[in-house]
Amino acid sequence: MFIFRLCYHSISQGKIVRGVVISNPDNPTGRVYTKAEIMDVLEMCAKHQLHVVMDEIYALSVFGDVVFESVLSFPDIPDPKRTHFLWSVSKVGFSLVLVDIIN
Repeated sequence: MFIFRLCYHSISQGKIVRGVVISNPDNPTGRVYTKAEIMDVLEMCAKHQLHVVMDEIYALSVFGDVVFESVLSFPDIPDPKRTHFLWSVSKVGFSLVLVDIIN
């Protein structure tokens, strides 16, 4: 996954990485990450004590046979204090944004 290569490259270059933001489903491609892919990112971030922001604003924009699973449905999140959830009813105009730290 690209995020792994980017994080490890940045860390190896001496850059300070504090967190990762993942848009799932992705915009603009609409790609939906699997639960296994998300868990890999959560475990990597827990290992390096990085925050993870899960942007699920496009959760209701899934098409075809793809199954979207929210991070809120995961029973065992490796580092719940550094895992954050973002959801909104709109990206433009009037927005209601919900941000939560999973505890």
